[in-house]
Amino acid sequence: MTWMVLGAGRSGMAAAKLLAIKGQNVVLVDQGKVPSSQRDKLSDLGIKLKEGDTGQTFDKGISTGLVLSPGVHAQHPYIAKAKQAGIPILSEVDLALSYFKGKIISVTGTNGKSTTVSMIHHLLSTLGHHSALAGNIGIPPSEVITDFKKTPEYLVLELSSYQLEQSNNINSLTTAILNISPDHLARHGTMEQYLKEKWKIVLMCSESSTAFVDTHVMKKAAHLEQPKCQLQSVDTDFAIEQVDPVFSGQFEWHNRLNGYYASTLVAKALQQPISEVIPHLASFRGLSHRFEKVGTIGGATVINDSKATNVDSTLVALSNLRGATTLLLGGQGKGESFKAVKKYRKLIKSLIVFGKDAQIIGEELSDMNPVQYPSLKSAMEALTELIPKECKASDLLFSPGCASFDEFRNFEERGDFFKKGVKPLLDT
Repeated sequence: MTWMVLGAGRSGMAAAKLLAIKGQNVVLVDQGKVPSSQRDKLSDLGIKLKEGDTGQTFDKGISTGLVLSPGVHAQHPYIAKAKQAGIPILSEVDLALSYFKGKIISVTGTNGKSTTVSMIHHLLSTLGHHSALAGNIGIPPSEVITDFKKTPEYLVLELSSYQLEQSNNINSLTTAILNISPDHLARHGTMEQYLKEKWKIVLMCSESSTAFVDTHVMKKAAHLEQPKCQLQSVDTDFAIEQVDPVFSGQFEWHNRLNGYYASTLVAKALQQPISEVIPHLASFRGLSHRFEKVGTIGGATVINDSKATNVDSTLVALSNLRGATTLLLGGQGKGESFKAVKKYRKLIKSLIVFGKDAQIIGEELSDMNPVQYPSLKSAMEALTELIPKECKASDLLFSPGCASFDEFRNFEERGDFFKKGVKPLLDT
């Protein structure tokens, strides 16, 4: 009786270790190479490792289950072979939750997920509840289940469309879909399919669960299968109004909206009035790379919004600015149009585009006179010459609207690169 775990990234490693600790036989498969330090740890746990796997040789001994890392595409040949053999297929999230006996609060959406789940975790902890944060925020649930000596009372999950696509067993006590805009279409194909994957978060909930869903998402999903759980529509203006007394002087409107979702989900889970929960948001501090104010140059604000990996996220960032702005936009696009940026042409004093898709972006926004650079590195080198002139009269917003993979491993590395580049220029 043996499990196969497909993908040896952080999620796959965590799943394999969890199974091994639970006394299961495990084969961990990856098409690439695994660092020697990790190989030794796997060996110590009795996990068999298959590196350089081409997807052509499915172990005949695999009979218990196939566990998928989030990055594994639904068309992977081993998935078809497992289905043919009648072998159960689980996401890494499903596997972890099969060993978790606490309560689940989950969040999905295109933008704002990480901040919202971090707020939920903050609120639960502040209110005296043992909570753990996991999922797409970077901590595999299997890792939480393996490493925590005491099972948390609440597991707060940020769930991506990749994780939801693979999962079938996430029964959340409270959940939310914050928003939907084009993203990950290279994997899902169409917006309709992307919406269906996000909608799964409510379909997996039971009758005793409550889901809070943005009004626009509710309209888009009206033709889809309706869930068993209680659905509550969330109007943006109403939501922001509820948290304004706490947040108006501290956070921008999109984070006030995230704060409403966080407070509502926690209040419902704890069966407390939301008015008793919201005040505890006052002590929450924002996350790195998400509209992060890193300092000033000549009195103008410098903002690192590297987490903006799609156009809609950049538009949200721009909507929170009021003065003249120098915008850095670019990287590896996701097939979206950037024309919506023109809505803020009066705000954008200077437009700098960079990276793999700089030319495409530049052509779409040609009437805004963009300056193009082949990489963020070259743009930052030029920026050090421009900043003393440009930023004395305008804020500097780094909100790429693109994926980072043309130059960096992830948006965090990209954001750190930007912050390191501007640091010598910041006011002391």
